[in-house]
Amino acid sequence: MQLLFAERQNEGLNAKGTNTAFHKMVDQSFATLMFDLYVFCKVLAEAREEKDRRKARIIKSDEDTSFQSHIFDNPLTLSLNNSEQLLVFAEKHQFAELIDEERLRSFYEIAKGWEGYEEFATTKEPTLDACLGALLKSHKALMDSEGYNDFIEDRFARWDEDKSLVIGSAKKILKSLPQSESMLDAYRTESETREEFGEHLLDYVLENDVALLGDIEPVIENWDVERVAVLDMVLLKMALAELLQFKQIPMKVTLNEYVELAKTYSTDKSKEFINGILDKLMHKLEGEGKIVKKGRGLKE
Repeated sequence: MQLLFAERQNEGLNAKGTNTAFHKMVDQSFATLMFDLYVFCKVLAEAREEKDRRKARIIKSDEDTSFQSHIFDNPLTLSLNNSEQLLVFAEKHQFAELIDEERLRSFYEIAKGWEGYEEFATTKEPTLDACLGALLKSHKALMDSEGYNDFIEDRFARWDEDKSLVIGSAKKILKSLPQSESMLDAYRTESETREEFGEHLLDYVLENDVALLGDIEPVIENWDVERVAVLDMVLLKMALAELLQFKQIPMKVTLNEYVELAKTYSTDKSKEFINGILDKLMHKLEGEGKIVKKGRGLKE
């Protein structure tokens, strides 16, 4: 969507350049996820430092004596922290150079800021469920922090677009721990998905711009096509391309996805506009036999 919008706004872009940019964006999204996981492990490792500081106090409280670095020293965090996939990726992309000890300590204070952390840290032997709950709360605390978001955005310019994807993927990864060494592969965009869906959709819209507009224009009643917002037209062309080219995707799924995109990225009225136009398009083109869905229930 963003690439097609940029292509419409910048005559200097071409199909080849847009396609190259698409693959870079996909790679960057995965790199952002890996960076978040890497930093998260480093942040939680600060619990060991806190444990040492508490133990070194001359006058110790009961909490100081019983405090443990459970948030890091548990089978779930350690399996992620010791993942060769994560370590190799981090070294290749020089993640260590993007963070510093002072920042990690400040993020650790945020990550342990949820109610109940002290009780968790002083529990003698927390269960794996308790450890998972602590990890999820700590990760959420970071994601809710303006400082952490600014930190990620300074290093990954597409953070605003990738944040929800990273949060969802990180949550799934944490819930799946401990797993095999290949656990992170599931979150790398497969070449089949990248090429057979993403690249194909992008190329089809670029190559069939006039034809897609020809199908859309008759359905936009009482609207001057030139007055339709550029982003709304991009969304309509993408949705139509998906309806025409991907027979395995139910029409309602396509409709709902692009209505949500309009709600998130376009104007206040775009949600209703996109919904209405796509609904008319689906009925018109299905009646003309241009939209054919394969598989039981895919028309609904």
